[in-house]
Amino acid sequence: MTDQSSSLVDTRGIVPAWGDVARFAIRPRLPQSMSGISPASLLATIKLYALDMVLMGIALLVFVAIEGAGFDLPSNELESIDLGPGMIAFIVLFAPIGEEIAFRGWLSGRPGALAAIALLALALAIGNLFDQSFGAATTVFLVTGCIVLALGSAYVLRDRPAFRWFARLFPLFFWLSTLGFAAIHLGNYADTEQMLWPLVIPQFIAGILFAYARVMHGLWSSILLHMLHNATFIALVLGGEALAVA
Repeated sequence: MTDQSSSLVDTRGIVPAWGDVARFAIRPRLPQSMSGISPASLLATIKLYALDMVLMGIALLVFVAIEGAGFDLPSNELESIDLGPGMIAFIVLFAPIGEEIAFRGWLSGRPGALAAIALLALALAIGNLFDQSFGAATTVFLVTGCIVLALGSAYVLRDRPAFRWFARLFPLFFWLSTLGFAAIHLGNYADTEQMLWPLVIPQFIAGILFAYARVMHGLWSSILLHMLHNATFIALVLGGEALAVA
């Protein structure tokens, strides 16, 4: 546990706030409480977004420099996606919600969060693996039941503190979550024979920021930060396409 109150992060300037993130990354520790939704925590999330953009900008410049030096980077399959309204909505809204629930929804270590994630995982497994001979109605009933139980568990157990064993092992869970988040983005690259891990360093860095937002302020904060992250890069892609056409 850390004795640092997350509310302190919100009342100071942007540089000290970024320093808190750096200390968290060096020594991940689960805070005793989250700040919750408030103007101060919303401001803190915006500060994290600013840090995110600075770090992503640096990573982009590094990749541009690598390509400028004559090295060919593997193509990203996202480059061939048609960015219509539906795809934009998925990338900006639905993907952040799903990824934050899966990778960081449980990272608070609280009974409600862990129970909810377990039930949602069960619902997903039933939806994907359930024998079709049992019928769609049974599958829908079981999946719906798991979702209702997940929401109920999260609400009923919302005030329970994190498990002590989870707090002790938090650094391990934090790094597994962050590495897992980066690893799934390896699937964006078609060429799997090359050493691709350096290409997902931006997602690794973003995962650290999202995890910090989640445990300091709540799941809403990491979802919002993730949405802003994705929306910014979609805007850059669309802007670049518009300039190319012009």
